[in-house]
Amino acid sequence: MIPFRDYILGGHATFTIVSRNTGTRFTYRVQQKPDTNPPLYFVSVLGSRYEFLGIISHDGRYRHGRKSDYDATTPCSQAFGYLMRHVDHLDTVPIDFYPSTKCCRCGKTLTNPTSIDLGIGPDCLEGKVMHLTDRQRMQWALRHEVTYETV
Repeated sequence: MIPFRDYILGGHATFTIVSRNTGTRFTYRVQQKPDTNPPLYFVSVLGSRYEFLGIISHDGRYRHGRKSDYDATTPCSQAFGYLMRHVDHLDTVPIDFYPSTKCCRCGKTLTNPTSIDLGIGPDCLEGKVMHLTDRQRMQWALRHEVTYETV
């Protein structure tokens, strides 16, 4: 899979996190606000439907939204804040991360097993790594445990 931060900030990410300590789970959707530079992301949590929770600013920091129906101290808000504080080293915290079977960049359904494992479709992946040199692409592929041909 691509790095968790890249997946979450892909533009159309949907994922579930589960606490290994309590078994509590939350499903989130993170969407990039169109035409913003630097990028801004809206975070929603799934209740009976997806409801606004907060934003992720261009520096990758999560802030609870003032217009959220959820209080900043609710478990779903606390869990997302915890996730974003530890997103670069999730393997060291008691959280399991489950991406959806939709591309994190464009939101299309993924059907290729490699794409499902990565969390990103081949066209979006190509756009993400095509600016790299061949050597950088090979290093990226090795780091993400995919074959160079798929990159």
